[in-house]
Amino acid sequence: MSVANKSTIRTRLILLVFTCVVPIWVLSGVLLFAAHSSKLEVLRREMTDPVRHLEKAVDSELANLQFALEGLATSPAFRSGDLGEIHRQCLDLLHAFPGADIIVADRSAQQLVNSYRSFGTPLPKRNNPTTVQHIFQHGKPVVSNLFFGAVTKRPLVAVDVPVFVSGRVAYDLSIAVPSDWIGKRTCAGLRLPAGWHAAVIDGKRNVVAKTGNSEYVVGRPIPAALRLALDTRSSGTAEVKNAAGVPVLVSFAQSPATGWAVLIGVPTSIVMRDLVGWAGLVTGGALCVSLLSIFLAMGIIRDIVDSLRSLVPYALSIAQGRAEGTFGPHPVAEIDDIGRSLEKTCLLLQQHIEKESKHKQRLELSEERLRLAYQATGIGAFEWNIQTGVNTWSPELEKMYGLAPGTFGGTEEAWEQLIYPPDREGAIATVNRALASGEPGEGEWRVLLPDGSLRWISARFQAFSGPSGEPVRVIGVNIDITARKAAEEELRNSEERYHSLFETESDAVVLTDWETGRFIDVNSAAIRMYGHTREEFLQLRHVDLSAEPAQTERAIAERETAVPLRLHRKKDGTVFPVEVAAGYFSSQGRQMHVAAVRDLTERENARQALLELNRKILSLSEHVQEVQERERIALARDIHDDIGQNVTLLKIDLEWLQSRVPDLPEVRERMEEMRTGIDQLTASVHRIAADLRPPLLDGLGLCAALEWHVAEFSRRSGLECFLMLNDEAAPSDQQTATAVMRIVQEALTNVARHARATEVGISLCQQGDTMVLEISDNGCGAGSEQLSSPRAYGVLGMQERARICGGTVEINGKPGSGTVLRLSMPLGKGETHHEETPRCR
Repeated sequence: MSVANKSTIRTRLILLVFTCVVPIWVLSGVLLFAAHSSKLEVLRREMTDPVRHLEKAVDSELANLQFALEGLATSPAFRSGDLGEIHRQCLDLLHAFPGADIIVADRSAQQLVNSYRSFGTPLPKRNNPTTVQHIFQHGKPVVSNLFFGAVTKRPLVAVDVPVFVSGRVAYDLSIAVPSDWIGKRTCAGLRLPAGWHAAVIDGKRNVVAKTGNSEYVVGRPIPAALRLALDTRSSGTAEVKNAAGVPVLVSFAQSPATGWAVLIGVPTSIVMRDLVGWAGLVTGGALCVSLLSIFLAMGIIRDIVDSLRSLVPYALSIAQGRAEGTFGPHPVAEIDDIGRSLEKTCLLLQQHIEKESKHKQRLELSEERLRLAYQATGIGAFEWNIQTGVNTWSPELEKMYGLAPGTFGGTEEAWEQLIYPPDREGAIATVNRALASGEPGEGEWRVLLPDGSLRWISARFQAFSGPSGEPVRVIGVNIDITARKAAEEELRNSEERYHSLFETESDAVVLTDWETGRFIDVNSAAIRMYGHTREEFLQLRHVDLSAEPAQTERAIAERETAVPLRLHRKKDGTVFPVEVAAGYFSSQGRQMHVAAVRDLTERENARQALLELNRKILSLSEHVQEVQERERIALARDIHDDIGQNVTLLKIDLEWLQSRVPDLPEVRERMEEMRTGIDQLTASVHRIAADLRPPLLDGLGLCAALEWHVAEFSRRSGLECFLMLNDEAAPSDQQTATAVMRIVQEALTNVARHARATEVGISLCQQGDTMVLEISDNGCGAGSEQLSSPRAYGVLGMQERARICGGTVEINGKPGSGTVLRLSMPLGKGETHHEETPRCR
């Protein structure tokens, strides 16, 4: 924190004064709040009776429509199939319901009779086939939500009843009344005070009817906050903001029979009118008392701050290293204590600086040794993707096999051709054994270089399996062991005269006297490993090579034969890990101890190389996702700008051509087909560009893009979608928003392809510092085998996108019970928001 951002003692004392003044303002606020709450409670009670009266009026009018239809459904004309007679009876019934229409439809939602048109006129299908299906499936009356008529194009509300013939549903009999008819029969009779308004809401929370002074629009949804209140309670009151942002107190009630709701609202500004004057008196009194308290406290604060400032010159002299003597006594006890503490701090600071200097020197020496070790270690790394067949090599590995950088074929077959033919079969068998067992693999083989020479390669690798248990990739390292192989050959030739063990063992082998611990003989590998000469070895004991002498003494005393890990020390002091295999025998009356020591440094280096390679692979995956999104944006822009403009010009040319060619029926028909094709091509261009990169994602943010995409998905697939979004939970950074959008697109695509669902629910909310997105359907459900299949590329893609942004994807499905996808994404710095009521769409 910079000095400019630090608070002073004066500031904190002033804050203390203000803290003492705060209770006065809190008390004033409590009084104001109590008066406001009392006024609101009285207003709520006054609004309850009109709401219940309006609720009963709406239920009564809908019930009258249902009773009239049920009476008409008993007509003999339905049993005889006389549609003309049915049409006449419908017209007779409509005398009691002016402005309404009656429709008779069959199981396919095809209109058979429509009172709005003459009998025999061709009729379209019903605009609400779901309601027709419900009538034929359940045989019970249904009250629809607000819709627009297929013939009249007016906002209507319909009541449907089944018509039974011979014990089964034969027709759907529906009466549709204009929404303003509902308003005249219900809202028009209310006598509301000035500024009050009333409205009737259908089951989908759209406005059906309203009073003349209401800000609601027929056919439009009510505000999201009010929708949430209706979804959670059957009746009550709520304080919400209307479309103009004005706070409104709303009293509402829902009908249990139809699911419709009625509401009466009044602006809260009406409540505040009586409180303004009294609030001014309370505020003025509190302000006067506060100013007097602050004036008296400022004098005390000034004296305290002046005493503290007297410490500054002495503290600055300590910081500059020129403090002399001691801090003189001060009349204020606390200031005197601080001065003494500054003297002790000066001494401790000097000691700390000396320790830090020594630690820095040791750290620099350690870093230099590590840098030299990396330069001396020549390791080549590779990754083999078994599913794609791509084998990726590092430049060091290509150089090791005698290839120029970037010239390796990139396949497993290309690697096999580089192996020396006599060693090829064994190398392939080594890889296959590791793939079958899943254990770490290692092997050695020779490669034929372009100059005709042979080079020995040592390989360490690990196979990784996918969710199905089958190996999907192999990661490992190769080491050039040509020099080591040559040394081993030389060692075998020189030691054939002495011991067969020394001829076959490539690791360090030492022979010691079990009782004294003195070395009797060592092989060349031991000399190279530890850096001692043979003569120096003969002057040493076995514990002289160990960095853990106590454990070494105990293991030899207890005649242990295998030590998987022990730390040894070279002549130059370097400590390194080894694996020891030991044996004990008697020779010429002496107890002998022979040990084969293997240097594990290369194995440890290989492990570190594997970790580094894995980090690079994850980084590459993130880069591929980023490049893919950039290419999508560029491709969407090119399609929209280039192809879209050309199609528009083509349409203009067609209009020009049509105005100049003869008006022949064949030409006119051909022109209309061409115009239709151009319109379809234009729509396809817009759809493809939007699928590649939704324009709303960059312009209006994630929530707007999700709302548009879900609407398009519902229109194309025919599935009913329920959307609940919290704008404040949407991530602000473009990468995370893009990842969430792609995951939603992939999830909805999977629902359309595989779920066989009729409904889909999407919700976006915030839980603490985490954004949570849930997508659920009522389809057939996805089993665990489908989700864990290695060919579930869509699931793998969603999980990878979430991982890049630090999130997770959980998919739970049960056959026959639908599937739920849950995406959890941490909100980055600056993206944490308070929980707010989500908007339902």
